[in-house]
Amino acid sequence: MKIIIICGPTASGKDSVIDEMYRELNQEYPGKVSQATYFKTRAARPQEKIDKYFISEEEFEKKRGSGEIPDEFWGEVSNYRVGYSINEFTKSEIVLVNIDDKKARNLKEVAQQSNNEVLSIFLHAPEEVRKQRFMSREGWLIYEPAEYRLSHDVTDPNPENHKDFDLIVENKEGALAETMKEIMPAVKEFVESNKTIKN
Repeated sequence: MKIIIICGPTASGKDSVIDEMYRELNQEYPGKVSQATYFKTRAARPQEKIDKYFISEEEFEKKRGSGEIPDEFWGEVSNYRVGYSINEFTKSEIVLVNIDDKKARNLKEVAQQSNNEVLSIFLHAPEEVRKQRFMSREGWLIYEPAEYRLSHDVTDPNPENHKDFDLIVENKEGALAETMKEIMPAVKEFVESNKTIKN
């Protein structure tokens, strides 16, 4: 199995990059790519689809207690908790993961111990750009003011502190295509390595 980690601070464009990466990879490897989704202990917001990943604190604790959500893969965001189930990493041959920097390092270590391959990508953007992106997200400021969210970010925004990642990319405003041109050659080389994924 191949795990591609996309990490970055709030509003660095992780979701847009992952969606585009999924689209491109799924065209070449249909049915072999998935996006890992985390459980969260808050109610779905009006613009969000209500699904099985919105759970109660009690359900979250049960999953932690059973080992389904390992200690290395959960944390707090604002006033709620988020955590990845280990089942998310076995859904397909290629798994895309959006995760904070601490858990990204934990995941890479655990995955490699299990003989899985991991590619880690750190996205960054200037704080003012990230603030404007956050403020443009419809409805989000009701729940978390931009200044609060950026100042309480769980991921260190400084790319200089992430030199252990395989790829560090600045995701400039309005330049998703350029960002993908920088990322995708490394992603495709990683996916094709050892020829474990066949189209």
